[in-house]
Amino acid sequence: MLVSGRAEQCGQRCAGIPKSTQMSAGGLAGCGGRLKYLIRTEQVVRPRLGDNVFMTRTEAEVRRKAGPVSIYGMAVSLFGSGVGHFAAPARFDSVMPAELPGEARFYTYASGVVEVMIGGLLMLRRTRRFGGLAALVFFVLISPVIINGVRRSRGKGWCTLLVAIARLPLQVAMIVQACKIGRNA
Repeated sequence: MLVSGRAEQCGQRCAGIPKSTQMSAGGLAGCGGRLKYLIRTEQVVRPRLGDNVFMTRTEAEVRRKAGPVSIYGMAVSLFGSGVGHFAAPARFDSVMPAELPGEARFYTYASGVVEVMIGGLLMLRRTRRFGGLAALVFFVLISPVIINGVRRSRGKGWCTLLVAIARLPLQVAMIVQACKIGRNA
């Protein structure tokens, strides 16, 4: 994304300094270290073919990043859900697809371990990018379980069905958020 900027004086004199010197070094310049200028973003410019524009920020810097609240919120929710797999496994056993080989309890415990591990990875800055990518893969892989929960809740009342259906857009939002964390951590 390209932005245009305007140089502003920071309270010191700048007599005799050419504009090219004032705008050097990414918007900060000075005469012997006594004077500094700052680029203030004014508007987003969409250049046409042949336009000559000054780029002050890259698209990666402008791109919306996952904030610390969303990162830690996802980490805590994954950790809590993972612990819940061990505290009340019967609830999670009921949504496991019957088509999976083996017992549903194995998949409940395995997904609980994975959720606790991903929650721990997201908490640490050093492993956050890997944790975001692991969360992305995990959320995509458990999407059939969420869909199976909707299928199984059909005969259990409209309230249960609505809660199961409401989890589908939440799953998409969690996939998008995990992608942001993995990309920008």
